[in-house]
Amino acid sequence: MASMKRKKGLIDGGVLFQRLGFHCYISILKEYICSLLEYIFLVINFSFYVIRIWREFKIRMIR
Repeated sequence: MASMKRKKGLIDGGVLFQRLGFHCYISILKEYICSLLEYIFLVINFSFYVIRIWREFKIRMIR
């Protein structure tokens, strides 16, 4: 009986570890998604900045 309880505890511990591993995987995935969104917003802001400078340069060339 005592050995069965230990095995059951080990199995439960393994399930707990798997759940923690799954949560760690979700956390890492969330970090990657957030960093990807951050890079996308940086690229969009940079492109708007370049377009604005290009328009100013184009207006100066017309004058």
